[in-house]
Amino acid sequence: MVCLLYIFPKIIVCFLLVLTLTNDIDLNLYESLCDPEKNNGECSNNFDCRCSIVVPTGEHICTLSLPCSSAVPCNSDNQCNSTNSICVIDQRCHHQRLCYPISLNSPDRCPPLTTNNRF
Repeated sequence: MVCLLYIFPKIIVCFLLVLTLTNDIDLNLYESLCDPEKNNGECSNNFDCRCSIVVPTGEHICTLSLPCSSAVPCNSDNQCNSTNSICVIDQRCHHQRLCYPISLNSPDRCPPLTTNNRF
């Protein structure tokens, strides 16, 4: 978690992760210990963040809320047409499979809960 400790290295590390994500099918995301089925999917001190499931890996990530009406559905192969998005099951949008912008998956936008007693 060097990314969380230093401001300058965090920017470099997160930038490199985005480059890796856009070129590799095996995603290396900012994974969360959240559970989408518990506590309304709470995963962050930011109330606008909720737990989502990455398709098809099953990883849990903490995602910033996006309006369901403007979300882009994943294609039939559970892929996204945009190289800067990943397919997630979004609990907030009736468990739909939606394309989520990778750039929004960061501890800056959805800081982890200060305690994990809620899980």
